[in-house]
Amino acid sequence: MLSKWNDWRPGVLNKKQIRALVEGKKLKDFDENGLDHSAIDLHINDIGHKMKGSLKPLKDDIPSIIGAHEDRSDTAHTPFKKDGKFYLKKGQTYIFQLKEHLYLEGTNISGQATGKSSFGRLDVLTRLLTNNSVSFDTVDQNYKGALWVEVTPITFPIIIKPGVSLNQLRLIKGEPRHCRINEQDLHLWGDLISKQDLHNSNEINQNNLTLNLDEDPVLREDICAFEAKEIGDEDESKYLDLTKNFDKEENKYDPHKYWDSVKNREDSLPIITEKFYILRSIERFNLPKSVAIYCQAVTENLGELRIHYAGFVHPLFGQGRKDGKGAPLIFEVRGHNIKTILRHGETLAKLDYFWMSEDAEDEKQSTYNDQELTLSKYFKNWGE
Repeated sequence: MLSKWNDWRPGVLNKKQIRALVEGKKLKDFDENGLDHSAIDLHINDIGHKMKGSLKPLKDDIPSIIGAHEDRSDTAHTPFKKDGKFYLKKGQTYIFQLKEHLYLEGTNISGQATGKSSFGRLDVLTRLLTNNSVSFDTVDQNYKGALWVEVTPITFPIIIKPGVSLNQLRLIKGEPRHCRINEQDLHLWGDLISKQDLHNSNEINQNNLTLNLDEDPVLREDICAFEAKEIGDEDESKYLDLTKNFDKEENKYDPHKYWDSVKNREDSLPIITEKFYILRSIERFNLPKSVAIYCQAVTENLGELRIHYAGFVHPLFGQGRKDGKGAPLIFEVRGHNIKTILRHGETLAKLDYFWMSEDAEDEKQSTYNDQELTLSKYFKNWGE
């Protein structure tokens, strides 16, 4: 008798399909409360390792990588796990095993991972690792085994604990390249993106994501970006303690202690060496139930900086806003060796559109639907 997943059409799996995999024991130790429209949260367990550095996968067994390259030089003197919490320093790489396990053999299902947006906006790099892989953030078709996440805080030292979700996994039935929507078919849904904030001289391109340096419509005062302040990690009182209950407003951090606002500078923004920025897109998204998007940054074409978009663009993103405009995406940008100038309308990422295997479930929308230029959820609103 064929299993239900054999009958699924190619595409990104929705909540109902992921639940079916959990019930069929193809996914183990997954928390259904972490399900989004097209992805599921992954959670670290209580085992973490301080590494000598980041290592690109080369069909390795991950425990063997950890054993060969774990940093044991000062563990006895400065342990990074205390009182059940992990204290992560800036620029230090760590590997955590994840609670979740995959048993996808016989399903023709693969996976793609990305960091949670709340951590990406803190300049925390996360990369999914699997055994015998040759790349980060990918799960090979029919993979069976454990999962790990490599974590590197860069701008802020942070405190986390077992059970926290740093990244998320999108599952895809069939070969991912066969699940992409061809450019000529995008018109079937009408306008998936709009550009109300775009200068009249620019044209809409459904495949590009571009930089918006206009004044933010909520923040006003000519603010178009945020730049992180320098925070040391010698004093643990300066760490962002992300183990608190941030549903309570009093636990959120004062953004003015960690960020400076950036004013519009004649449609250009200097990216300073080793500085971290939060920016937003010109494009505003209004996705239907049947389409999911993956953003691929084009850093290699832009010079000495790193561009990242943390978090998938889920089906129904941008729906239900009172203004009816759709929602922009938020970029994270870090400067490297050379001062770089970004300009309004500059392409920062490419968009890959994917079919959903089944339509997303219509329910309460994410709070990110109402975002404009927005910091991580761990901070209070800028104007407060």
